[in-house]
Amino acid sequence: MSCLSAKVLTAKHKKTISLKTYPSLLLGRLGVDNNQRRKGVGKYICNWCLGLAMKLSNDVGCRYIILETTEKMIKFYIKCNFEKGKVIENEKGKLIWMYQRIS
Repeated sequence: MSCLSAKVLTAKHKKTISLKTYPSLLLGRLGVDNNQRRKGVGKYICNWCLGLAMKLSNDVGCRYIILETTEKMIKFYIKCNFEKGKVIENEKGKLIWMYQRIS
């Protein structure tokens, strides 16, 4: 994970926090071997990252954990309590930013 300022939140969260950018931890890459899919490994990794983000947020002052994903993975991240943010289209297709507030 790395720390950055996010501009990819939905209007709902922008109304509750009056900042132009939002201090965030980026979940850069998450992958599970094909033989281990549908066994809860991905959800376990997401929960572990969220726990680490909660711990780090006290030291680095972050409010969100964010990630960029493709359309086919949205349902998985919604199950892990992430919300859809901005959708960016480029030559590779649609990339969706998702986020979760660090409690």
